[in-house]
Amino acid sequence: MKKNLSPWLHQLERTRESIVLDRNLETDILVVGGGIAGVTTAYTLLRDTKYTVTLIDSYLVGHGASGHNAGQLTTYFERPLADIASQFGVDLACAAQKNVESAWLELDKIQQEVDLKTPIYKFTGYAGMTQLSQVISHLADNMIRHDGGIPIEKMLIADNFEFLNQIPGVFSHLYEITTKENIKKMLETGSDDYVAMLVYPKGATNSAKICEELIEYMLETYADRFNVYEKTPANRIILDKDSALTEVVFNKNEMVTESATPDVTIASKKVILCTNGFEGFSLVNNAGKDIDTKFHHQLYGRINFMSAYLDSLEKDPVAISYFPKKSSIHGPKDTITGEQYFYITRRPHMHNGVEMGLISTGGPERILKEGEFYNRNDMCEPWAEQDVDAFLKENYKKHPGEKVEYQFCWHGLLGYTTTGLRLIGEEPLNRVLIYNLGCNGVGIMPSIYGSTRISQIIQGIQQEPSIFDPQVNI
Repeated sequence: MKKNLSPWLHQLERTRESIVLDRNLETDILVVGGGIAGVTTAYTLLRDTKYTVTLIDSYLVGHGASGHNAGQLTTYFERPLADIASQFGVDLACAAQKNVESAWLELDKIQQEVDLKTPIYKFTGYAGMTQLSQVISHLADNMIRHDGGIPIEKMLIADNFEFLNQIPGVFSHLYEITTKENIKKMLETGSDDYVAMLVYPKGATNSAKICEELIEYMLETYADRFNVYEKTPANRIILDKDSALTEVVFNKNEMVTESATPDVTIASKKVILCTNGFEGFSLVNNAGKDIDTKFHHQLYGRINFMSAYLDSLEKDPVAISYFPKKSSIHGPKDTITGEQYFYITRRPHMHNGVEMGLISTGGPERILKEGEFYNRNDMCEPWAEQDVDAFLKENYKKHPGEKVEYQFCWHGLLGYTTTGLRLIGEEPLNRVLIYNLGCNGVGIMPSIYGSTRISQIIQGIQQEPSIFDPQVNI
């Protein structure tokens, strides 16, 4: 079996020394989690306010989900937009969609302010469909976008689709007719199964490298107001009316150690949780009703598996999602996150001093079992690479065939909420606690939007109600 190694961490070339917290500390704001959510949240707070900010991570910055993702920049929800609108209404659903799409501008702003060196690729992406149900589901999402005043995503349907006449007439203004050959060309597939596709903006980057660049920038630019401590795991977060005390216990396993005497503590006015590793600590609310039970009941983990191989460099990066007709993909299907799918990201990659094309593919996943704790050091599970290989050979016409060698395989823990929606905002039972977590399969852009919303909350800027707001009862 292969080690868990992503191309993003392979490219990291980190030189910064890891510092472990070795004393009790006071700070205005504590950020828990050193992924893209935590790092961009810390950055926006330092940029927009005068508060002191401390960031802690139980392991290393950028080495969690941000170092084990697909590297895609995309703004869709895995949960169908029409389903979200059925629960929250069209206005709130579309407001949330606009908010996530605003992250493109915030990412541009951060790139310019910090002068990021990590490449950020932007391009047209595609999603291929094989069944009538998939076509109608995405057309229903487009209808919500249309009714909510958001530009629709371009939908192309093959002129020889056998169920074309079964598409409801109410959707007629939401798609265009094209040839199946055009669809196959855009999807880079030789399979005749694909009958429709979406066309919309996507991108690709290395979020682990962005995290590291931002940390180095903050340490230099805000040296008097910013600290970062790694291998510093929170064990208990004790909330009072206007403050919090976070207890750190070293050399503990992933379980909460309730009776342990903390090695060090961090006193803060606010605590912002930005972590997918949500099982390793407890929340104690001394100023009201229990939060810990609700928090852990509304979150669960999924382990995603990806593989990548190197090929000759193609000029244009691309990201394509596929909803295949037949799939051996592992993992559960559910109504919250929609149908399962495979996804490919193709982008440049330096290998032994030579620029090549990196083709990364994901899709296989499994739910973290009750009582199971994710271990980043576990080896890759062979079935996942076998699933990826079988899918590529059937659906991606540029796949090299039998001789392909997957130089990278990796897995990561994704945080899912029971609603399929990210949590961004203050905990209503104690507003000392704030969330920017729950990637629900699509994390980078929602994380960046979340950082701007949290900055505004901290500044006292009134926020409109949102589907991302934490609820009292889930």
